[in-house]
Amino acid sequence: ASPGEFDLLRCKLARLIARIDDDERALAGAAGSPLTVWDAATYTIQRWRDDAVTTVDERISTLRRYALGCQPGCKDEHEHYREPHHIGQRVAAEVDSDDVEQILVAVKDAGRSKQTIAHLRFYLTAIFGDLVRKRVLQHNPVAEAHTPKVRRVKRTRVLLTDAEVAQLLQHPDVDPEVKMLTLLCRFIGGMRAGDLNALKWSAFGPGFETCAVPRGKTRTPQTLGVPEAIRPYIAWWHAGQGSPTDGPVFPCRRGRRAGKAKAKGNHSYASRLRRELLVAGVTRHELHHETATTLPTDFHSIRRAYVTALAAADVNAQTA
Repeated sequence: ASPGEFDLLRCKLARLIARIDDDERALAGAAGSPLTVWDAATYTIQRWRDDAVTTVDERISTLRRYALGCQPGCKDEHEHYREPHHIGQRVAAEVDSDDVEQILVAVKDAGRSKQTIAHLRFYLTAIFGDLVRKRVLQHNPVAEAHTPKVRRVKRTRVLLTDAEVAQLLQHPDVDPEVKMLTLLCRFIGGMRAGDLNALKWSAFGPGFETCAVPRGKTRTPQTLGVPEAIRPYIAWWHAGQGSPTDGPVFPCRRGRRAGKAKAKGNHSYASRLRRELLVAGVTRHELHHETATTLPTDFHSIRRAYVTALAAADVNAQTA
């Protein structure tokens, strides 16, 4: 190895040794009292933070709500954090597979998805797995627990009809940007949110007759014809921005994806659309609230109606 690589490896080894020493000291300090599951979770959570796991806060929230409950000294009296099956205050060595199964069944009975159950099992496996590696436990009780089967409910997406789109466009109180988002998603290939973020004015041909739609998965733009009926709307939007030759079509929607930037005020397209639909009064309750059998309206769902319209017009399936 080169001197630079050697120094990098030496620093990494020093960090690993320091982590092991910290764990041993923490366990030695807890030797005077039984080690609880929350004590073990604290070590695992710190390991996740050291490893720069981006979802660590979400993992902690899931563990608190469904498995561990309140931390020692916590004054949170919320009912979700004080369930009989919570094992946070239990001695880790006394937890068995039946206790884990009881937690997973409770999550299933609460109506949570199969993915939530799988994630929770993974987090618990990591907590008890750390204790096994530290030789505090002989075996991992999660490994012997049975995961309950969750019946998959096929849910449908509720789509905006042509009449609802027309009503949305005519309503005076709806944000013009939302109108443009709806138009482009509905009539130009049903673009995803990421595609809309990447859409630039240079993608449009002369007179807005064509649009080279970006595709995030293939990274190859797809040139589509722009319906003549919506070209005046695009021209109006273009003129309102000073008739640029390049740059984003939706400049205030640029930046990070909404899921990672909600704390900074960047809201999702779906939430904004639902809010504007309520203003325009064009939809039913199921359109903007998720139920057991439906998913809320979002811009990704609108693309299906577009493909259906192409099929009805006898457009070649590959082109559609």
